[in-house]
Amino acid sequence: MLRRTKIVQVALAITVLLATVAILGTAVAQRAAVPKPQDKLALGEPEVTQLLPLWIPTRTAKSPSKSG
Repeated sequence: MLRRTKIVQVALAITVLLATVAILGTAVAQRAAVPKPQDKLALGEPEVTQLLPLWIPTRTAKSPSKSG
C-alpha cells in the first residue's frame, strides 16, 4: 500500500511539473509573438530630411510678389 501511494505521489508531481512547464512555455511564446512598437518619429526622419531643403528658402530666392 505504501508503494502504491508513493507511485501516485510521484505521478502527481510529474503531472504538476509538466503542466507548469506547458503554461510557462505558452506564456513565453505569446510574449515573443507580440511585435514591438516602432518609433514613428524615427521612421519618418529620412523623408523629412529629404523634404526639408524644399521648404527652407535660400537667401537668393525671392518670395513671390502679391498681385493686388
